[in-house]
Amino acid sequence: MNLQFYIEKLKHSKEYKDFMKENPKAHLCGGFFIIDKENPQNPDNKAHLDVYIPSKKKMFNIEISCKPLSSEIFSSETPKKIQGVSDFQLDGETKLHPVEMFKGTLTPKKIKANSKLDFSEIEDMIYDKMEKEGIKNKLQRIIMILQNKDNKDFWICTVFISGLGLLKVNIDDASKKIILFEKKSLFDMLKFTGKKKSK
Repeated sequence: MNLQFYIEKLKHSKEYKDFMKENPKAHLCGGFFIIDKENPQNPDNKAHLDVYIPSKKKMFNIEISCKPLSSEIFSSETPKKIQGVSDFQLDGETKLHPVEMFKGTLTPKKIKANSKLDFSEIEDMIYDKMEKEGIKNKLQRIIMILQNKDNKDFWICTVFISGLGLLKVNIDDASKKIILFEKKSLFDMLKFTGKKKSK
């Protein structure tokens, strides 16, 4: 599955059609997806798309209800590393939530929304890079945020791995290349937070 799958499903939802009828100049400005690798039988996956209305300077988050797919769609020959990466689908429900925009918040940029990068490809790219870096931890959860910067779409990924580890992975959507890969730990984040509070 990829971004286009969710956009097409979204366009067919009554809530979105009504919303766009009232706000014809609204545009997609971001995406937020969570892939749960820890619970393959009952994954807590999430899918959200953000829409911005320039004339009203308002942003809405569209929550797309997901449900697990049956494990029967995978054959015994399906590589373990891709089982579960895309095991969620829309169940027809969408919910719109207004997003509070604080003073000084940058105007959300329109995403190109033409991504052909499959979620399984993103996971494969992360796995391959981990292997090259000698990282043997297991993937637990992948948080993917789609944003536009300098007229390019990027996937900003935070990857939770076993051993309280974290990976920061940025991917150029058009070139399908990793442009940033950093390994951190939750302890590093706690140390950083502690230093800020002590000032």
